[in-house]
Amino acid sequence: MQIVTLALPILVGIVAIVVGIIKIIEFCRDRIRINVSAEYICLGEPAPAASRQLVRLTAVNQGKRPVSLDSAYLIFSDGGKLSYKKELTYHSNDDLPCLLQDGESCSVHIPAQQLREKEAGGSKAVAVAFRDASNREYRSSFRPDVASEKTQR
Repeated sequence: MQIVTLALPILVGIVAIVVGIIKIIEFCRDRIRINVSAEYICLGEPAPAASRQLVRLTAVNQGKRPVSLDSAYLIFSDGGKLSYKKELTYHSNDDLPCLLQDGESCSVHIPAQQLREKEAGGSKAVAVAFRDASNREYRSSFRPDVASEKTQR
């Protein structure tokens, strides 16, 4: 009887530790994962000629938690940024802020002319990024050579 009385608290402690470890593993597995990408696109008529070439910035929620994205921008080699502004684009699939549930995506556009002007100053776009409501940044590399090939076609 004394062995059972002594072993019971130890057994309960071991079960609590195992349950705690399982909860930590579930928490880490279900974390937020955002896939970020960018590409050049060209709109047809009736878009004004100056706003037909755009850089589309896309974020896809591949995690299990909803994420509220507040801003999108390109990051340049000199540390500068070119941010998405609704009033500067003729066409946009979504607007910021946007709430992404599991598997949902959000796309915004930056006029390609703004990118060309910034790169004419000698700085190159090196990354695309989105920022969420908690100020966490999700970024991916931006490959200007691939993007410029798409625009020339």
